[in-house]
Amino acid sequence: MLSFNNYIKCTALLLVYGVLSLWQPAFAAITVTAGGEQQVFAGADSAAIVFSVVDEHGNPNTTGVPVNFNLLNPTGNAVTVGLLNFSDKTDENGQVSTRLKSTDTLGKYTLIATLTTDATQSVSTHISVLKDSTAFTVISGGNQEVFAGLDSADIVITLVDKYGKPNVGVQVNFSLVEPTGNAVIVGLSKFTDKTDDKGQVSTRLKSTEVLGKYTISATLATDSVQSVSTTVTVMVDASAIVVNSGGNQEVPAGSDSAEIVFTLLDKYGKQNVGALVNFSLVDPTGSAVIVGLSAFSDETDDTGQVSTRLKGMETLGNYTITATLATDNSLSGSTDVVVVLDVLTNVAITLISGSSQQVPTGSDSADIVFKVINKGGNPSKGVQVNFSLVDPMGNSIVQEGLTAYAAETHENGQVSTRFKGTDIIGSYTITATVATNTKLFTGTNVVVVAGTAAKLAVIEGSNQTFSAGKASANIRFKLSDAFNNGVAGQVIDFEVKTPAGDTSNGGLSATLATSDVNGKVMTRLEATDSQGIYTIIATLAANETVTANTTVQVTEALPNLPSLGFGAATDNDWNEVDTTAIFQGGISVNNGAFNQEVVLASGDSVLIKGVIKVDSLHVEQSADILVVVGYAPFNAAEKFFMLDSNHAVQLWDGSLANLVAFESVESLVYTKVVTIYSSKLTPVGRLRIYFGYRLDDGIIVFNASQPISVVVM
Repeated sequence: MLSFNNYIKCTALLLVYGVLSLWQPAFAAITVTAGGEQQVFAGADSAAIVFSVVDEHGNPNTTGVPVNFNLLNPTGNAVTVGLLNFSDKTDENGQVSTRLKSTDTLGKYTLIATLTTDATQSVSTHISVLKDSTAFTVISGGNQEVFAGLDSADIVITLVDKYGKPNVGVQVNFSLVEPTGNAVIVGLSKFTDKTDDKGQVSTRLKSTEVLGKYTISATLATDSVQSVSTTVTVMVDASAIVVNSGGNQEVPAGSDSAEIVFTLLDKYGKQNVGALVNFSLVDPTGSAVIVGLSAFSDETDDTGQVSTRLKGMETLGNYTITATLATDNSLSGSTDVVVVLDVLTNVAITLISGSSQQVPTGSDSADIVFKVINKGGNPSKGVQVNFSLVDPMGNSIVQEGLTAYAAETHENGQVSTRFKGTDIIGSYTITATVATNTKLFTGTNVVVVAGTAAKLAVIEGSNQTFSAGKASANIRFKLSDAFNNGVAGQVIDFEVKTPAGDTSNGGLSATLATSDVNGKVMTRLEATDSQGIYTIIATLAANETVTANTTVQVTEALPNLPSLGFGAATDNDWNEVDTTAIFQGGISVNNGAFNQEVVLASGDSVLIKGVIKVDSLHVEQSADILVVVGYAPFNAAEKFFMLDSNHAVQLWDGSLANLVAFESVESLVYTKVVTIYSSKLTPVGRLRIYFGYRLDDGIIVFNASQPISVVVM
């Protein structure tokens, strides 16, 4: 029979035991610490697979927590043999371990560790049993994290033989599985590779905007059983949403708040562009509402900003606006707007100075001043006014167009801004809006006109060539300011410099003109019989330093000749040189039409002519005109001859240096007419006629591809 004292002791022990039996440690997680996702050769034990059990604070649980191990073979069946041990208790480091015992059955085994006291707490890993020939190991870039839009680091995998030596020249295939579990054939920098002298292959995940965990597997091309996998997790490149402006406002009942601007920053503090942000609104009662904001979602602009505003609310109190990253609810920022009763409600904003200004390009406008008044007709101090600017095309200009885009009214209720100088002419609209009541606004226009005339330029009709007795085509000049805007209403004087060097205002269709709305004026050279190059000069009457000129060439009447196409050019060593010269040429038989190829009878009268459209880079250079003729009697070899300045025929030895001049020209004109021959042709045989010019530096330009061809019967 128990004494009273012993009864008390027993009862106390039972209570303690009961309390201890009811108390269980709070486990936060069981994780694989070492030996996870390993590969092992058939017939060999795996390395130890170590698991850690931590409590809810992340500290190792060293209380001897029992852990059970389960093993699934490659077919997916649970087996009760094959592990060194099927249960364990955590040691002083909160760890348990086991290993896969040697087996000859190849494939992937799944090892599951589960807390004995809580079956919901478990973790799994894999051991791949391979042929005793090669083994894969991820040596760098495994299980990495990368921000959306960036490539991953290289994922480097080593292939070694059973002796641990690098396996060289082995083809390895890569595969990619998206976060959705779908295999895809794009998205890696490469999908196949051969091991290098270190036994290594590599690939990387290419930039993607789709978030989640991607699985990259490397498989031996000759044995698909031998493979290894790792993961790359694509994350949002953002770390904070902050209120940039418009936070913690007070607004009168019934008025919109000012814009509430949030900025999305990445981990480096830089703006994050193009991210979707959702807004939510909580009213003064603490209820979430789905109306009351100007926008409930927005994408960050090129400054990383999104914005919304509280629309006019009649219910007084504190409203909370929260901005949350659509792809990551953990990233958010919030602010409050307090709706108050305002007896001094603003009722009007008016423009008091600086209206309807006209300014030249490049110049700022004068101050544009607005005034806000309240119900009592008195100036409202401290009221935020926002300014907006619309260009002549109807586009909003949100930066650099005004000296201020927002301001608070002074004691006199006034705010001001200025239009900043621009090179684009037209009418710009400036609008001022009361930030707390967007129904209160007014505006004005600033018209930008062309500035001071700064330059004249030829825009049409330059470098013409036309026949004597005919007028030139119209020659147009444009008068513009420093920004190339046409300047209207200015007088332009015209002069002409003749081939003889005389300058006058005679011979032109107009000797002066007034620039039109586009700054354009026009004249032309009237018909003249005097051949040569004329210079047409345009000068601003109000400033003689603003001038421009162009030349026109009056030639003899140009014959209607067949086209010989673009010419060719060569230097003294027969090296090809670029040219834009164009050739025309032909032969007229017995006063007939000109043709490039003719057959005629010996003794027929002929006229052989050519026209050269001189390369613009060669105009006004001195040159020698050259004529070379290839002649071959029937059934005999062709020989080449030159025509000298006396039109005498000389045999040519083929040396470019020995070509003689047919004609010497002090200054090449745009269009050069060459009369090659005018008489009877008597030698029977075939002739090929080439012509062109030689510059002082030895460059020769001629009709290389299309000669004038003649057969004399």
